[in-house]
Amino acid sequence: MIAPLDLLSRQAQSKGMENESAAFQRLYGIITKLRGPGGCPWDLEQTPLTLRSDLIEETYECVEAIDEKSPEHIREELGDLFLLTTMLAYMHEQEHLFSVSDALNTVSDKLIRRHPHVFGDVKVQDSGEALANWARIKVELEGRAPKDSILDEVSQGLPPLDRAYKLQKKAAKAGFDRSSKAGFDRSSVEDAAAKVRESLEKTMGAATGTSVEALEEELGELLFSAVNLCRHLKIEPSVALRRANGAFTKRFKSMERRRSSMGNIKERFAGLGIAVPEIIMPCAKTDLERWAVIACDQFTQDEDYWERMRQAVGGAASTLNLVFPEVYLNRDGREQRIREIHQTMKTYLEDGTLGEPRRSCVYVERATPYNPLRRGVLLAIDLEQYDWKPDSRLLVRATEGTVAERLPPRMEIRRGAPLEVPHILLLIDDEGDTLLPALGERIKAAPLYRTPLMRGAGSVTGWALDSEADLDFLAGGLEDLARRANSRYGCEDSRPFLFAVGDGNHSLAAAKAVWEEYKANHQGESLEHPARWALAEVENLYDPGIVFEPIHRLLFGAELHRVLSILKAALPGFTVRVLEAGGGEPAKEELSRLVGDGTARKNRLGFITETELVFVEFTAPGLAVNSLQPLLDSLVKDGAAEDMDYIHDEEALFRISRRNSRTVGILLPPFNKKGLFETAARGPLPRKSFSMGKAVEKRFYLECRSLFPIDRLP
Repeated sequence: MIAPLDLLSRQAQSKGMENESAAFQRLYGIITKLRGPGGCPWDLEQTPLTLRSDLIEETYECVEAIDEKSPEHIREELGDLFLLTTMLAYMHEQEHLFSVSDALNTVSDKLIRRHPHVFGDVKVQDSGEALANWARIKVELEGRAPKDSILDEVSQGLPPLDRAYKLQKKAAKAGFDRSSKAGFDRSSVEDAAAKVRESLEKTMGAATGTSVEALEEELGELLFSAVNLCRHLKIEPSVALRRANGAFTKRFKSMERRRSSMGNIKERFAGLGIAVPEIIMPCAKTDLERWAVIACDQFTQDEDYWERMRQAVGGAASTLNLVFPEVYLNRDGREQRIREIHQTMKTYLEDGTLGEPRRSCVYVERATPYNPLRRGVLLAIDLEQYDWKPDSRLLVRATEGTVAERLPPRMEIRRGAPLEVPHILLLIDDEGDTLLPALGERIKAAPLYRTPLMRGAGSVTGWALDSEADLDFLAGGLEDLARRANSRYGCEDSRPFLFAVGDGNHSLAAAKAVWEEYKANHQGESLEHPARWALAEVENLYDPGIVFEPIHRLLFGAELHRVLSILKAALPGFTVRVLEAGGGEPAKEELSRLVGDGTARKNRLGFITETELVFVEFTAPGLAVNSLQPLLDSLVKDGAAEDMDYIHDEEALFRISRRNSRTVGILLPPFNKKGLFETAARGPLPRKSFSMGKAVEKRFYLECRSLFPIDRLP
């Protein structure tokens, strides 16, 4: 026996339902006002058809709120659903089709009729019996005709994903399924997963064809198979997809925030003349010890060093195959060697030797045979903010003179090169040495690379520097140095002198020249070409691990006594002391000690030949190299010497000078790095005035960056 409706109403009222009734009356009144004369123009324009999409969207938003388990959000979304359903019912009431109360009473009658075990005297044991009663009542009491197919019971109006899921459930109930087990059945899951893989293969096959219809069909089968797998795993696909949508949305918003913030960092970096590069590293199987080789401008008179390097590399992938050691630069076959370098770059990009690009700076820690730690950060330098000309007042400036005649062969190597591998070192003037050590303290992730270096040159470790927080920290530190530089070095009328070229001066100048050449040939095009930037490692002038070394001179085809005579005529207070003709190790050590005496008030030089060691003093002001270099240039120009080279290593200078006739080595005194920025701000020092450490401490080629498109190569 079913309880009468008036009795149920009285029961509801006795339980304190007056507020709910009043709340619904209030909502109904608002809707009649919105849809009545003088109501809202937008609401008056709506029809049941226009509200369909809103109803679906609000339903899903309500489901999302339920997934979030947020009572406040659920309350809000349920309210929106009440609004839409009441609005839709009222629209039909306005058309005199049925009233809002008709709709409410219809569902109330249905609930009472279909729950005789609650509102009547029918007994059920479980939910299965309750559902069976529900189905029987629909046919016997409500007169619903059986469907032609059990699948017709699944609404056509459901979203395709939900309809696919319900179709499969209906089919499974009818026995159209391998497993009828209620629990997890591995064999059914494996069959479903196999069908997904099969559908994926067919889809990829259709993707290479020309028929859109065939591709749509296979994609549909793939999606249907994925839904089937969800069913066997007892997961509702729409729930899983909502979760995936939510996860994607969260990641995307994070990316948007990061992009916005990174865009800000990009602008800040641009103001500092730098950028975050796209670094390319060799693949994991590469032997980094054989991959990394020293800067090509080292050991320029020691061909044996480079031949031993070649033997150590053997047939392994190595940057030795990507650079042109300057010891070979003036040999025949230069053009062929450059073509081979470019072709190897292309091969490494195409055969898997190199990995995918990664937008990141690199924090670097280097241990050398002479210093346990020196720090740096690899980044891209904007060549628009650099010029090697003596009157440059840009952010990046040369500290030493640049010989324009030395640029063309270096430009040939860079021009059209698919890759750039860096050995350039730039300096910042951080006297307190705070920025790079603090940056190193922030790095907690696993290293990007770690490797010993060939021929006892120590080791190097690099960490990716790509997080927003770390890049922001780096930008802030450099901005502080730039602000300080605004009021230092006597440069208030120019851009801050932020970066001084410490090593690789001619390589950076060649990169600048290639960029200017590219701009001239591509006027009106974007200035964002990769050639606009050059990779460089930034180190601190005051890093305790960086000891400046002088770069010594080597004259070929020269007679010592003629050289000394010319210098004596040009330099004030010039005195000569022969330590010992044919001197051995004690004389060599004495010459090094005398030239290296930092307490001396005169400029000091040592001259080394096959048979003699000579100590020289003179009283010209400033650094010894300032007075010496112009005179040596004149010696070569006037024929007193055939040629001149620059030697970074003292031992190499003695070895080469003592081994060859008519060769004069000139030993320069130590270089005091303090005050370098102040001096260079007034103009560059003579070329090759100093070296950042000994020869084996130079930067090794390791990271790469794409430069010019490989399709331009033959």
